[in-house]
Amino acid sequence: MSLKINMHLLYNANKPDAAEQEEFANWLLKVEEEHIPTVDEMKCNIIQLSKDIILSFQDINTLIYFIYPNLSASSDSQYLVKYAILVSKNEHVNAINTAIMTQFPGKAIKYLSTDTIESQTDSNY
Repeated sequence: MSLKINMHLLYNANKPDAAEQEEFANWLLKVEEEHIPTVDEMKCNIIQLSKDIILSFQDINTLIYFIYPNLSASSDSQYLVKYAILVSKNEHVNAINTAIMTQFPGKAIKYLSTDTIESQTDSNY
């Protein structure tokens, strides 16, 4: 099974950066179809990422601020959905999630399973 229609691109077709998003989506398809050259000296399926898609930060909070500059001021749940921080190891995912969670006001709530977001109004009753 492979991607036929990129719904994210379809949804954002009229946005100013649509061409850039389409170029990145096409690059991802080339990765999936193994049309991107691998790093020969590694003797495995490792690809070289172009420098324009790699962000290098020594501090997690600096990285989070770069991707989500208004995180502490935003109460819109869609704000987090708009961008993503991709990392290669679960330990880094956990560290980033922990750092992001400390920036939200209020008490953390742990949901074991859910498919909806609790609205602020409903939580008052």
